[in-house]
Amino acid sequence: MISVKTYRRNESYIRVKISGHSYFDESGKDIICSAVSILSYTLLNSINIIGEVHEDSIKIKENEAEGLLDIELLKNNNKTDMLFENFLIGIKLLMEDYSDYITLEHEEV
Repeated sequence: MISVKTYRRNESYIRVKISGHSYFDESGKDIICSAVSILSYTLLNSINIIGEVHEDSIKIKENEAEGLLDIELLKNNNKTDMLFENFLIGIKLLMEDYSDYITLEHEEV
């Protein structure tokens, strides 16, 4: 199962942790893992490009074997919140058909 967990502080997104594998199909053919990966790395690249967040204000942990991508913003803004919201739209759309393979949680910190 793929776990997506967002963290917010003062109504702004500060972190998302994506972990696990869906095991929907074999590696290389798993459309759910592929879709979540595309959404996740699009979020990360968009933060870097249009989120106006510099390298020193973002922490990234990756572990491909564990299916882990953990993005933590030390500085955020309205643009990064919009990017997180867009990411979550994609995750929620996937969950409409594949909720047996993806969980979504939110935590206020």
